[in-house]
Amino acid sequence: MIAVSARSFCGNRILCEDIKRAFPTTEIRFAEPKDVASAEAFIGFVSLAESLIVGKEVLSREVLSKLPRLKFVSKYGVGIDNIDFDACREAGVDVTYQPGVNASSVAEFTIGLIISLMRRIELGSHYLRSGQWVKNGGLDLNGKTVGVIGCGNVGTKVCYLLKAFNCKVLICDIVDKSGFAAELGASQVELNQCLRSADIVSLHVPLTPDTQHMINRDSLSLMKSTGFLINTCRGKVVNEDDLASVLSQGKIKGCAMDVFNNEPFVPAALLKSERFLGTPHIAGNSVEAVLAMGRASITGLQRIVGS
Repeated sequence: MIAVSARSFCGNRILCEDIKRAFPTTEIRFAEPKDVASAEAFIGFVSLAESLIVGKEVLSREVLSKLPRLKFVSKYGVGIDNIDFDACREAGVDVTYQPGVNASSVAEFTIGLIISLMRRIELGSHYLRSGQWVKNGGLDLNGKTVGVIGCGNVGTKVCYLLKAFNCKVLICDIVDKSGFAAELGASQVELNQCLRSADIVSLHVPLTPDTQHMINRDSLSLMKSTGFLINTCRGKVVNEDDLASVLSQGKIKGCAMDVFNNEPFVPAALLKSERFLGTPHIAGNSVEAVLAMGRASITGLQRIVGS
């Protein structure tokens, strides 16, 4: 049996038909919202399956200990911080995933957030809907200095897109990206210099113990008072309480976020701020990206099941 718990996959008719064609003789179960509403529900849903296409559901050591039949896991999407790879290895569970499968969609969305925030597009629309004619077109992206923190699959694409706006790009990464920086006409800098120098700081790091709440009161204090923060990677990279405090005091110009610490909860202090622009974790969920992620997970499952 194959269990599919990734909700975007289950809600996509094309992907459901694709996996049925890929595994024509195998029973396939597609999760309903109730099946992934809690860890206990998720365990019950997967309990009889040998194979799993997993979304954001947590595969911890404790969860795996209650899934003795499970042998193969294919990740839908690119975030893998919900999977304990050591525990999977010890349990004899093979895991596959495809990094960067939705990178273009997330990079494109990141640029959209930057422009919408800086040019006050969403805020202008809000005023218009409330009957106010507020002529404030904000700031141009053209020519600004942008710090890209994390230059992996998404960050690299964001850098390329920024050059079309004549931006000065600062790259911050724990890996040596000097060759890419030279090719692009960018500069690789340390984190503190990036925060101090950038007009816009865009986050594209994975969630690890080192990156959790790396953007906090101290790091935000290094940013320009005219600076903008963008987060389309993982919510817990940013300390939301510290961010809300900094925004309320006007210590940075604005922030746009597509990801949050405890989704779908978004702190009220952020939502009430005109300096904040939020979206419900949709950067990587374009029609094209959903199909690409789903098909990558099917192909990955075929590969490990057949190996």
